[in-house]
Amino acid sequence: MSKTLLGTVSGLTAARWGTNGAGTSSLGIVTGARRRKDADRGYVQNPDGENIAELIYNQKDDLNFEILALDASALPNVGDQFEIIGITGLVQDAEESYRIAQWVVFTVNVTKFAAMTLGS
Repeated sequence: MSKTLLGTVSGLTAARWGTNGAGTSSLGIVTGARRRKDADRGYVQNPDGENIAELIYNQKDDLNFEILALDASALPNVGDQFEIIGITGLVQDAEESYRIAQWVVFTVNVTKFAAMTLGS
């Protein structure tokens, strides 16, 4: 499966996801998105055990967003590519947050490691 943002519809950002070439997809509206830059850290200590340097490696973008979709929509799968706010990463987890009438809200977390190259 490949995930992608479509663009804006009446001022709202739309998302479509599904299996490429299979003719099946889900469509929703992105209602909120958050981006956090992060990295792993290691520390160098002097003989007294005090930190004297910080090593920053494995930099990444962590993205979190909500999609409002019709209740028959499928939840994105873990490991699928998804593009959101101009960054393409891998879905780490996705959950159905709540339902409102015929609508469902999905919360999706995506990570893009700086050194990772993703295909289209």
